[in-house]
Amino acid sequence: MEFNNLSEKIQKLVIDKNYDILRDKALVLQEKSIDACRGDEDYDIPDFKLNNATLEVINKGVQQIINYKGLSFQAPFEGLGISDFYFLMDLFCFDMRRQRAYHYDEYSIDEILFKHSKTSFEIWLVNKVLK
Repeated sequence: MEFNNLSEKIQKLVIDKNYDILRDKALVLQEKSIDACRGDEDYDIPDFKLNNATLEVINKGVQQIINYKGLSFQAPFEGLGISDFYFLMDLFCFDMRRQRAYHYDEYSIDEILFKHSKTSFEIWLVNKVLK
């Protein structure tokens, strides 16, 4: 999805949260591949071979980052369990700092503050987890 195709509200969130810092890294990871980015200081990719389930989580998460997901309750990350989401963000050198959980009948919404381990940049992201 292109920035110009986003609603004004989401465009404002992208700018206010500096989301392109994360999105640009996701685009590079998608373009180059996991193996090509291994050892790059912008990523924290494990040195061991990743299994297919882990690669699927990464691909699903990267695609959602590229599509500007996670900025609001109306457009959260989806299809990622909480540990999958933490793993995804860890690949981009983001550590969880704080979490607020909102529980509903069929799903939970986690609003999580992440801090980049190298730059101290912080961003709140939203993940929806089905029960």
